[in-house]
Amino acid sequence: SLIQQGLISNSPSIPTYAFSIPTLETFRRLRLRAPRLSVQAFLKAVCDTQNNIYHAELATPFAETLDVYLALLRLVDQQVAKTLKRDSPHWRIKNACPPCTYKLVDEPPLRHDILLAIDGGNSLKRFSNAGTASNNLTFNSDYFVSREEVDKFARKEKEAGSSKGKKGKGKGKAKKAKEPEGADDDGHLLSSCTERWKANADDALKKTFSCFEEAGVFVCLCRHGHVLAIADMVSSGELAKYPLAVLDKVNQALGPGKKLIAYDIGCTFKKT
Repeated sequence: SLIQQGLISNSPSIPTYAFSIPTLETFRRLRLRAPRLSVQAFLKAVCDTQNNIYHAELATPFAETLDVYLALLRLVDQQVAKTLKRDSPHWRIKNACPPCTYKLVDEPPLRHDILLAIDGGNSLKRFSNAGTASNNLTFNSDYFVSREEVDKFARKEKEAGSSKGKKGKGKGKAKKAKEPEGADDDGHLLSSCTERWKANADDALKKTFSCFEEAGVFVCLCRHGHVLAIADMVSSGELAKYPLAVLDKVNQALGPGKKLIAYDIGCTFKKT
């Protein structure tokens, strides 16, 4: 068979094209470091190294074969995880970072059990009309929080007065933003960023272009940079439901404890 010869084809019955496993693995690793690398550019480089002429019809079968190869890798990973008993829903979060999650015998209690950082980014966008053929497919991942889990934390009603005074523009002279005074419930001084920070705007004002299905991702990392959980930001900005869903997943895995969380708009999120 082709697989015994180190080749994979895009067709299981009548193969027309076949690509070597090292070639597919090379492209996979290159894409991890350079996500913008296209299939066409990679194939052109491969053809150049072999002194062959690149033909445009190679792109589609290579992309299809790559999907087959990635599916095989996921199946192998699932079987290995099952054999090693690492297939529980929260195994990866509990073991992602040994310095953060492992506890030694008779280890003295720390002021905080774990240090986390959460934030959203809007660089990973996807158009709503891109990849529609895979809309009914489910990608099983121990990283991503499903959309159903995220929507459980969606606000069913708008907060009273949340958009009061924010519709329209005044005709008079613009007034200077009022500086927050005093301190919060924990005695920390409030700064002007509480009112001015863009990410701290009301949920109703966090709009994105309607052409995007995915507007970015919201992530949770430990202090050593290991990703614990990710949530897709769907057709919206950085809404409160995303950090709530991500932290809920982390809390389910790590259990109760004192967690110190860094968040650029934590001054407002703590009231959510």
